[in-house]
Amino acid sequence: IFSNALDITRAECCKKGSAYQNVWMYVIHEMEDAINDCVADDLTTNDAAVVAWDEAVAFYTGSLVGTTGTGSGNLLYTLAQKRCANFGTCTGDNDGNDFEGTAAVNEKVFNFFDQGIVELQIGECQDVIKIKDNIVDQMTIPLIQGVMRYLYWADPAGGNGGNKAHAELWAFAAAILPRISLCDTGAASILRSNAYILNTPMGQNSRATVKAAIESTYTCLGITCDDIGGLFVEGSSSNYYPSMQPCSENDGPSQTIAGYQPNSDVSEHASIDLDQGDLMDCLSESDDPDFACAYNAYSLGGNSLKSSGIVRTIKGFSTSAATKMAGEPFYGIYRTYWGDAAYADSFTSAACQGTGDYANVPDIVRVECCQKGAPYQNVWMYVIHEMEDAIGDCKSSDLTDNDSGVVAWDEAVAFYTGSLEGVDGKGDGNLLYSLADKRCANFGTCTGDVGSSNSQSGRAAVNERIIDLFRDGSVKLHNGDCGEVEKVKNAIVDQMTIPLVQGTLRYLYKADPKGANEGNKARAELWAFSAAVLPRIAECDSGVASMLRENSYIGKDPMKDGYVAVKEALETTYSCLGFMCSDVGGIIDGGAGNYISGMEPCEDAPVVQESSGSDDLPQYALALIIVFLILFCLGVCGTAYFFRSSRNYKAKFDHFKESGAMDMKTNDV
Repeated sequence: IFSNALDITRAECCKKGSAYQNVWMYVIHEMEDAINDCVADDLTTNDAAVVAWDEAVAFYTGSLVGTTGTGSGNLLYTLAQKRCANFGTCTGDNDGNDFEGTAAVNEKVFNFFDQGIVELQIGECQDVIKIKDNIVDQMTIPLIQGVMRYLYWADPAGGNGGNKAHAELWAFAAAILPRISLCDTGAASILRSNAYILNTPMGQNSRATVKAAIESTYTCLGITCDDIGGLFVEGSSSNYYPSMQPCSENDGPSQTIAGYQPNSDVSEHASIDLDQGDLMDCLSESDDPDFACAYNAYSLGGNSLKSSGIVRTIKGFSTSAATKMAGEPFYGIYRTYWGDAAYADSFTSAACQGTGDYANVPDIVRVECCQKGAPYQNVWMYVIHEMEDAIGDCKSSDLTDNDSGVVAWDEAVAFYTGSLEGVDGKGDGNLLYSLADKRCANFGTCTGDVGSSNSQSGRAAVNERIIDLFRDGSVKLHNGDCGEVEKVKNAIVDQMTIPLVQGTLRYLYKADPKGANEGNKARAELWAFSAAVLPRIAECDSGVASMLRENSYIGKDPMKDGYVAVKEALETTYSCLGFMCSDVGGIIDGGAGNYISGMEPCEDAPVVQESSGSDDLPQYALALIIVFLILFCLGVCGTAYFFRSSRNYKAKFDHFKESGAMDMKTNDV
């Protein structure tokens, strides 16, 4: 990978690879060798083991740091000293200056080395294994600090340190990636894709996302947020570089959610997707779906506990809505449309239990509506409720302490995403995040991965926007900007609506006898998606909602107006729903790679750019007016000049005529 690299890239990776990979691992080897010598020797004579242990110390430190450790070395001891000055972790000498002196890492490592010698000399070989592991954990800290330092400096949106910083980022990342991968392959993947020397630094994710992914592995790595610290602005002892503050064991869980770092432990909330997974497993046998099992997973749960110890259920999201969601605008729209306070449960329970509209339908219809009603109606609205709850908490709290609002906001993220997506959002989930990724593959809107040219795989643009909005909302809640969070919430709801519309469009075509004509399964999926979005559409245009309902309702013949006509009607509501044609895309034929006839993307109306003042004319209009005025003035001036010149000419002509000059005849030449 260095065959065409710049000299500075090769230089940084050459000198850092030598010390932070070759020597780093050989220090561990010498400790392992010491332990093996200890086990193999007579327990009263462990000189060989002590020799190997001393060699580990020698390779860790080198000869240049001197007897006091204050010399200018170039191996692992020196790295710890350098990084502690950047991260305020030079606390090994207890002198009150966190930016100079002995690194806390070196103080701990040498204490462990001292303990190891004692244990080896008395033959306590097994105890030395624990000491070795502790040393490795401490040796990992400066590598992590190096990665963190160059996450900022290599980031074009951060320190923008160019090729040198990018090379240093990759050198540190390569040294630590195997340990991170052993803890969490997703976190390792995020780091590698953003640090790799042949990729654009932070080209896939923001540095905040990469930092959060690494931090999620600290417990597994045997270190803490305090061990690492935060990257201080050079020359400052109080200010951190943007997004490079220390993490906190007290404020956050051990794992990020699809790139979002919660400020509270919402792992139990996220586990609601395990109930959805159980529900789907119960219905997975197409010949014999177990509806009783599915309904139990939906109504009784078992995987997600409230802080009170009571089991949280997907059904409860809807049956508690009349009390919990009273006064919330989006819930009000849905409740009014359906005329039912527990509309989501009414839909899902009827499908799971075979009552009402589902009393005499094929099993496949019940399967699809049961397993789609739960996440796309129950969970969908509860995500919005948690955001509303966060805003309410923000408004009722002291503006200097909005922790309660942030907790509810984190819970919204947990319910949107679930526990199965992993730290990078590339897992196999089953809630709303997963739906967006599925639909983007059908509609060519998988553009959430920076630098990827494949719009049919990877992260949905919807998910990229929503996670960014969730982060923005969290910051605003921390700052007490409650009114601004309201705008963020509305933007998230608009984005959450896009996959529901995409699902509706997909099954308009599949359910239409003149389209794909895929029968009862497609009809059921059409109704499940339509029911989830109908209230919002009706709020924009009751006529369009009526048309969609008539064509998708499970109790009627499907698509009497044809998929093209219904699609075009739906498209008229996009602006009201808060998104554009390009956000939705068109249905792509999986085999040919082209849009299905009649299901192409619609065209967005041209956007007229206006000046910052709401009452001002558009800039292009002002330019035209100015040009017109200039031409008008030139015309007036030209006309005046013409008439003046004409009068002067006439006066001269009259004078010439009166002088008799016109009677003179020219002589022949």
